Amino acid sequence: MNEEEIVLLSPDEILAMQFDPADLYLPNGIFAKGQSFTILGPAGAGKSRLLLQMYACFITGRPFLGWPVQKQEMRWVVLQTENSNRRFHADLQRFKAWLSEKEWKAVNANLRLQTMGVDHTFWNLSDDNNKTVVAQLLVRERPGVLVVDPLIAYKAGNLNTDDGMMKTCHTLSDLAKYGEDGCSVIVLHHTLSGKEGMRKAVGFDRASYGRGSKALNMWTRGQLNVAPASETDNTRLVISCGKNSNGPDFIPFGIMLNPTTMVYEVDPSFDLGTWKASLSGDTVLHSIRKPTPMNVALLLKGIPLTRKALKDRVMKEFACGQSNAYRIIAAAEGKTIKRNPKRQYEAV
Repeated sequence: MNEEEIVLLSPDEILAMQFDPADLYLPNGIFAKGQSFTILGPAGAGKSRLLLQMYACFITGRPFLGWPVQKQEMRWVVLQTENSNRRFHADLQRFKAWLSEKEWKAVNANLRLQTMGVDHTFWNLSDDNNKTVVAQLLVRERPGVLVVDPLIAYKAGNLNTDDGMMKTCHTLSDLAKYGEDGCSVIVLHHTLSGKEGMRKAVGFDRASYGRGSKALNMWTRGQLNVAPASETDNTRLVISCGKNSNGPDFIPFGIMLNPTTMVYEVDPSFDLGTWKASLSGDTVLHSIRKPTPMNVALLLKGIPLTRKALKDRVMKEFACGQSNAYRIIAAAEGKTIKRNPKRQYEAV
């Protein structure tokens, strides 16, 4: 750093500044133009699928998890090492069916996904050659958003130390300068697994949810915490705010995966108090969800089930007896579930 890089302004000069509201990609401020944004959660929680939904929503202008978005038809470049072409193929088929033809054309034109190669499982950014390759890629693609999934695959230092984490974060910020003016950086990073790790997703420890969290939290302008809502069902997640430099933290809420569209939607039955109590051993995790018709459909997970198989799932999920399970199924039949020609239940 030299003296020219230090900019000093008077209060009046700062107050004279004007800002474009569209620079807040999410109106609550957690994700903004030219700023860093982190999504933290344990491995296998569904972060990558959630992020794929985010791309589609921002490119098309659809709400994301109930939040309105500032539509941004700009290039998204995703550097990732976790999802195979087969996985992308399955997920993208669902998203294409969810979107209109016009929306899909916009997504196809503006989203670029790195596929997994044999020799590039990890792109260590402490290697100058790797940095050069990524920089050249960004110069060619000119993205408005650079996504790194997961952070450990693109590290420039030891992520378990403050120095190593900060070196990695600053390297990503430097690389973002090769993108379009005001390029934002989104990082997906793993957290501790198990109940002990999940407890940090909300409350006083929410800022320290990720590994190497102290330095990472200093660097990021917005942090979205993702935690499993159940120990037996990966279709439901808890979303909370680990940091929001541009606005107030939002209240944690639950989301659930729609088994038909494979898109996450806000879960109106989620109760934060019950979930927190479950992590302390005061109740069981499966009591978080109520036996509503929508939640019965979620148990199918896109796979048809016989009446008996569905009954067994209902009994386990909602901690009820056989008679109540059949009543719950009957209440959902015709609303969110139906029987196919083989007399198996499937989601409507």
